[in-house]
Amino acid sequence: MYIYTEEHEMIKKAVYIFILFLFVNGFIFGKNEGNEENAKPKNTITIDAGPTMFSLFVWSISEHVFFGTAVQYERHLAEKTSLAARLSYRVVSLSNYYSNEVMSSFSVEGHGRIYPGKGVFFLNGMLGYANFIYSYEKTNSFFHFFQFGTKLGWKIDFGKPGGIVLEPSLGYYGAIGKPLFRNSDIDVIEALAIKWYFVGGPRLSLGLGYSF
Repeated sequence: MYIYTEEHEMIKKAVYIFILFLFVNGFIFGKNEGNEENAKPKNTITIDAGPTMFSLFVWSISEHVFFGTAVQYERHLAEKTSLAARLSYRVVSLSNYYSNEVMSSFSVEGHGRIYPGKGVFFLNGMLGYANFIYSYEKTNSFFHFFQFGTKLGWKIDFGKPGGIVLEPSLGYYGAIGKPLFRNSDIDVIEALAIKWYFVGGPRLSLGLGYSF
């Protein structure tokens, strides 16, 4: 009987120690998981649906083809600062049965961001390079532009930090470069549209992406 009692006591102690072990480890891992969940992700990849939706809207009410989009990668250097690289593409085709006029632009941009307050709203500064291609029948013209600009935005993180994010923003891009079109029928209005739509002008963005 004594032996049984001693073994029983040993079993109870082992069970208590095991329960304590689970509790302590559960607390430690739970605390670590909480810290990981609350930690701000350092990487964000977004696709700009703003120009795409605008292009599809114009396309739906027009017989011409409009399309635009952008892809951006952001890396947090600190809690309130980050750097980002962005690639943007836009094209407008005014082709019909009588002519074939296509205008397109491609830009490479570097962005710096500051997140004041709680790190939700951001102020963005940008420097970049853009090219513009104009094609009309047998005429092809290629132009270079230097870009600069700024914008204000809001980074919305659904649920815990990380995962799907939404980034609405509004800003303005300036463009330095002169689109001199030789041997083409482009007019002043189209030349202004280049700097106000393709490589510069107001910029309304709606980034949809993923943070990790």
